[in-house]
Amino acid sequence: ETMEKIPVATISSWVPLAAGVPTKKMAQRMAEVLATDSWQTPLPIPTVDSKDVRWKSNSFWRGDVWPSTNYQIVSGLAAYGHTELAAMISDKTVENAIKNGISEHYDSVSGKPLGVKDYCMSATIATMMLDGLTKQYQLKQRIR
Repeated sequence: ETMEKIPVATISSWVPLAAGVPTKKMAQRMAEVLATDSWQTPLPIPTVDSKDVRWKSNSFWRGDVWPSTNYQIVSGLAAYGHTELAAMISDKTVENAIKNGISEHYDSVSGKPLGVKDYCMSATIATMMLDGLTKQYQLKQRIR
């Protein structure tokens, strides 16, 4: 009502990793923060810091998880050498899709699907595997 700006930590903080914007030192600090409980919900990475009072695990851009943004973030982490963290997030994202199906976005605590089933941007789940960002899950090309 007052139009006062309210600072909220969101996933927009991590997207610059995919664009190669941060310095190595900045990327290191970003990875350290991203590895905290604030962002490592059962299904990481929520759209809002899970410690924020406005966070809600199943709410649209208020704490849910989107495969497409996870892909951007983990590809950036890997590019900066943070492959273990990238693989852990990627594997949890893939595992959740195997368990709960392909969806537009997911509840960051329960992993339950939200939004549109079989949503096209969620193809990034397969891209995580194809790009070698996962450790536990892999796709192999079938040669005929």
